[in-house]
Amino acid sequence: MKSWRPRTGWLWPLRVAVAVATVLVLWVPAAPANPTIQQKREQLQRIKEEVERIDQQLELVVEQYNLTNIRVSQLRSAIAAKEREVERLRAKASERRKILGERIRMMYKAGTTDVIEVLTECGSVEDLVVNLDRARRIGGQDARIISQVLETEREVSDAIWDLEAKKSELDAALAELEGKR
Repeated sequence: MKSWRPRTGWLWPLRVAVAVATVLVLWVPAAPANPTIQQKREQLQRIKEEVERIDQQLELVVEQYNLTNIRVSQLRSAIAAKEREVERLRAKASERRKILGERIRMMYKAGTTDVIEVLTECGSVEDLVVNLDRARRIGGQDARIISQVLETEREVSDAIWDLEAKKSELDAALAELEGKR
């Protein structure tokens, strides 16, 4: 029987290396591919760019939020001023209606019924506008009082309309603010 002896040629180490490599490839599970340093740097750069983009978007949203917050504050101030104006105009209208009522009582006591007839035919302030020309012919001062009452009523109406518009604008701004938050 022949005993095993290593061969001494130049092919023998090559055959052993191939055999070992084949065994390792077949028996050892594949190791995950390790990313290179360059790949990691590229990945880090992409992450940095994404963070910068998100930061810029956030900065815009914060700026818009702050501007909307300023607009809300301005609207609240404007609404408070308009509410004071409405109250002032209502008091002015009430005073003018009181003056008109006193004038009508004086004319009634004095027996001047033409103006009273014109005024009693009017069911509303709008009817009074229609009959204003007739009331002017009756008396300049009486017509002036009536005109002042009508003008003040119109101012109150306009101020209330403006107030409601500002409140609607405020509601929209608050909804926008909540959306941005």
